[in-house]
Amino acid sequence: MTFQSLEQLLSSLDILDRSPEQKQFQTLLSSWPEVMGPLAELTRPLAVRGGVLKVATATSALSQELTFKADRILQELNSLLPTPLYKIRFSAALWNRGHGPNSGTEETMEHPSKIPARGEAKASIPPPATKDPLVAVQQWAASVRERSQHLPLCPQCQSPTPNGELNRWSVCALCATKQFS
Repeated sequence: MTFQSLEQLLSSLDILDRSPEQKQFQTLLSSWPEVMGPLAELTRPLAVRGGVLKVATATSALSQELTFKADRILQELNSLLPTPLYKIRFSAALWNRGHGPNSGTEETMEHPSKIPARGEAKASIPPPATKDPLVAVQQWAASVRERSQHLPLCPQCQSPTPNGELNRWSVCALCATKQFS
């Protein structure tokens, strides 16, 4: 087995077939700092799907500002890309979601209502399958009770509430929905 330099390994990866969207996204990533200038540090392209570019921004104010400049940014990007983009969506909500290839996708996004698993081994073992609907509902209710017994209470309705909901709305999602409607 011979050792290859990192450059040789990376160039061999370019030989692999990529979808047109992947190639377009790679081109976009390499030209992003040129198009965005100093704002490139505060923005992160996440994905291109169906001609729409998703971009995470450091703040919501920046997201709003860039939304107003989207036509100019889109025009500059399209001059560098083989396939034109139709729209850019800026969002500050996706900024802290990670930096991997799946950043910002639905699979990796943290929802405020997500309850962290207590003890990975326990969480990974599925409950035994049952054909009796009553037993299945009882097992489900017991698992919900067990998962929620350590959660803080909503200050408004006193129900167990995930920390993400309390951090975001100061109340549980149901009470927040009532307030906003």
